[in-house]
Amino acid sequence: MSFAQGSLLYACLLGLAAVGIGYGTRRWPDLWRRLPRERAAGVVVGVVCLAWSAQLALPMLEGGLAKYRYVIKALVPVTAVLAYLHLNYLFTRALGGLLVLGATWLLHAAFVANLPGRPLFSLACYGIALTGMVLIAAPWLFRDLLKRAAESRPWRLSAAACVAAACLFFVAFSLLG
Repeated sequence: MSFAQGSLLYACLLGLAAVGIGYGTRRWPDLWRRLPRERAAGVVVGVVCLAWSAQLALPMLEGGLAKYRYVIKALVPVTAVLAYLHLNYLFTRALGGLLVLGATWLLHAAFVANLPGRPLFSLACYGIALTGMVLIAAPWLFRDLLKRAAESRPWRLSAAACVAAACLFFVAFSLLG
């Protein structure tokens, strides 16, 4: 996948989040209760993140450790089942993992593409990755944001505008790459 395609895909993910915050919290006022703890969607996004992480970890096992690559591959479904059974806020944590993995991939792709304005793009990617880490470590903050967005129009508009601005930022940089 090229940098432009990856950046557009990431912008679509952020655009979907902006619509979810701006429209979804108004349409479904109890979205803040259901979405952060959604298990089915969380396990789907989580398996994608686990498989992606395993693909990144496999090349690290080289030389004499290469014979243990099957362990990494076997741990993906085992970890998915354990996460499904034992983690709260599964969707929020999986979404955070997807944000982190996508931002690191985009950083690497921007370096390879020799993107103009790469320091600004890197700063945005680090901000998104930090947001993903916060979602993983403190998922209730996402729930609280959705609750405030459902209850208050200024919160809903400002949160949706911030995410939409990030979406447009990545669209603009995809055109440069």
